[in-house]
Order: sequence, then structure tokens, then C-alpha cells
Amino acid sequence: MASQGTEAKTTHTYKDATGAEIEVPSNPKLVVAIQYVGDLLALGVKPQATTAYNLKSYPAELAGVENIGDRPVNREKLLSLQPDLIITDDLDDKSDMEQLAKVAPTVFLEFWLNEPFTHLHSLAEVLGKQKEAQAWMDAYNQEVQATKERIKPYVKDGETALLLIVSEAAEQMAK
Repeated sequence: MASQGTEAKTTHTYKDATGAEIEVPSNPKLVVAIQYVGDLLALGVKPQATTAYNLKSYPAELAGVENIGDRPVNREKLLSLQPDLIITDDLDDKSDMEQLAKVAPTVFLEFWLNEPFTHLHSLAEVLGKQKEAQAWMDAYNQEVQATKERIKPYVKDGETALLLIVSEAAEQMAK
């Protein structure tokens, strides 16, 4: 840890979904994302490694990113990468969670949430990317307003419109 004075602090504490207080690197360079890749990309963070599922879901954005398999991830590969930080959800069993935490500081975010942007904001806090999260939210909200205007002639007051996008990767996993 950096000494007090003009040097920057090299870690900060984050309380994750398991209730653990994790010492997180303030500026991690090698991030492994088992989950929440879309949120990381929105924050401008390209992970060093991720699951095969995420690589199929974001092929262009994740070009050159290491494949650590799907759950349970390949621990030997994970160890060889020597990540600074692992990002995942709280769906793994306790022994898998403990194994991940032995490799690098591991932040477990609650998977089942009602608020769709909680993961984005939690990751922004973990990574010190609050400005990037706000910029993404601003752009998203502008797109929402523009879309509402475009569909206004087709959706009457009191009606609800739904757009459901299913990724090709999700279709392949369902087979």
C-alpha cells in the first residue's frame, strides 16, 4: 500500500454480495470477467480473460481476450494469467467462490436484481469508473428518448411496446 502523502492509494475496500470486504486494486490492469462483460465494456474496460459464452456474445469487442472456458472456469488457465482482479456473480457454490478468491481479489456481485443498472454502477465503484458510467448512462438515456420519439406514432397512450433481443450465443446454449 502507498504511504500517506502525495502518493496515490493502490487499493480500496469494496463490500461485495457475499458481505466480504475485498481489497481491490485501485487501477487493475489484468481483469478477468466471468460475468458482467457488457457492463465492463460500457465502462471502457476490456477484460484480459472471460468465459467462452462471453467470447461468443461479444466477438468483435473481445478479440484477443483469453478464453477460460465456461463454469466452472479452467483454474489452471486462470492461475497462469495472474489477474489483478476477478469479477463474477454470486451464483457459484461456496467452494468455487473460495477457489477464485485464492487466485486474485474477487468481487462477487449479486446476480438477481430488479434494477438493471446496479451492476454497471457497482463495477464503476469497484474500478473507479464513475465518470464513465455516468457518460454511458447519459448516452443510453438520449437513445431511449430518441427511440420513444421514433415509435410514438405506433404506440398509443396506455399501450406498452416490447423489444426482445436474443443473442445468437444464447440460442446456441439452449440447443
